[in-house]
Amino acid sequence: MEPIIVYGARWCPDCTKVTQYLKAQHIAFTLKNIEESEAVTKEATELAKGSHAIPVVVLPDGKVLVEPTATQLAEALGNPSTTLQATTTDVAIIGAGPAGLTAAIYCARENLSTLVFDRNGIGGQAVITAAIENYPGFEAPIPGVELMEHMANQAMKFGATIHAGVEVSTIHQETPGYIGLTTSNGEVRAKAVILALGTKYRTLGVPGETEFTGRGVHTCATCDGPFYRGKKVIVIGGGNSALQEALFLTQFATHVDIVSFDPVFSASNALQEKVKKVGDAISCHYNFQTTSITSA
Repeated sequence: MEPIIVYGARWCPDCTKVTQYLKAQHIAFTLKNIEESEAVTKEATELAKGSHAIPVVVLPDGKVLVEPTATQLAEALGNPSTTLQATTTDVAIIGAGPAGLTAAIYCARENLSTLVFDRNGIGGQAVITAAIENYPGFEAPIPGVELMEHMANQAMKFGATIHAGVEVSTIHQETPGYIGLTTSNGEVRAKAVILALGTKYRTLGVPGETEFTGRGVHTCATCDGPFYRGKKVIVIGGGNSALQEALFLTQFATHVDIVSFDPVFSASNALQEKVKKVGDAISCHYNFQTTSITSA
């Protein structure tokens, strides 16, 4: 079988999730780094039908997956992401982000058999954060991907089993004392279930947003920002995430405009001070409402 081809980049957390899944399943793949040449970037964009989005995964049969979750990749390969060796457990945790992994550490450390399920992969939204600088115990900023790997390894060291790419579709009452879970890999019985479902991106809900998603409109600067090297970009919002994304984008964009609906930013003072220190690379605009997105 020809190896799978993954178009991605070192800075892309979603690419890391895909390659981690393939490595865990001992599936051969070739990684093409879009940072290495314009030709590779062009290939990825063409395969994604013009969308600036990675990872782009080309399967041996020629099928192309754009930004697949671990579950979608597992389904496309006809390969269960992780064999459910235990179908009965003390604790089942749904979600492998910071909250789910922390719960797994505590449960497993108390000698409770612990299964963790996440349809997307390990790390949740934290993996798309370029640098986390307020996590206790880490004096220097640490990439979100790296911090989540530490947490996952710690949970597994205590005995937790993490099933990335496994989706839980239903939770139902089982026999007395047990809760049943239907997963994409089969049925599981647990004495207790912890929901650590995390967050999802907020959208504007304005005309043009869906049309241009992946073609100028993005929700993850860490994932897609480098596609806009040498260009001007706009960040909509005034909270912590907006300012963090804007600061990250200054590595690539010639200028970043932050557009906020409110008269002042709601982001932390520390982030606002960082934006001020950047100087002319970032401009801030207040009392502006985004009503539509159109092509230039």
